[in-house]
Amino acid sequence: NIIDGFSRGQVASKVWLVNELEKIDSTFENILIYAGWCGQLVLFLEKVLDFEHIRIIDKDPVACAISDRVINNHLIKDWRVKSSCANIEDIEQYLNHCHIPLINRAGDKIMSKFSPDLIINTSAEHMNEDWFYNIKKDCIVAIQSNNLFDIEEHTNCVTSIDAMKKKFKMNEIFYEGELQLQGYKRFMLIGKK
Repeated sequence: NIIDGFSRGQVASKVWLVNELEKIDSTFENILIYAGWCGQLVLFLEKVLDFEHIRIIDKDPVACAISDRVINNHLIKDWRVKSSCANIEDIEQYLNHCHIPLINRAGDKIMSKFSPDLIINTSAEHMNEDWFYNIKKDCIVAIQSNNLFDIEEHTNCVTSIDAMKKKFKMNEIFYEGELQLQGYKRFMLIGKK
């Protein structure tokens, strides 16, 4: 999994994302990453964006441990960057914030109040779009999906950017586009719902 996280297609997709985000805004207070895997996206974000805190949600405890202890260990102090082993559907969403379960070093679960001004989901093909309709409306949302229908875990792929716009209805779109990779296309929307 960690090797695939740094494959040519994954890296190209992350570079594309941060380049387009930087054109929209280079400063964010709180960034929330859905299905953040091993937290490798932070390596790209920290090169071009200013931020106070990042929370990474992933249901794989091994991926979260790799994020906190290896990839983002240099940013773990005061939980500047911290992973949460949770299902996206279990994140409690409110009008202007969400509650994210975090585990401290003693193993205690702490519910952390977090108010993101940027939400990123580069794995939208792995889940239905309910997560999108549950998030707060005044933050920027960056979404990536693909047309790799033959992968079993890809339960919600799209065929085009237009199909993606129908799934994720935004009131304001800052960027829309596609990236041709080896054997598939990646699609990206950045905007506000």
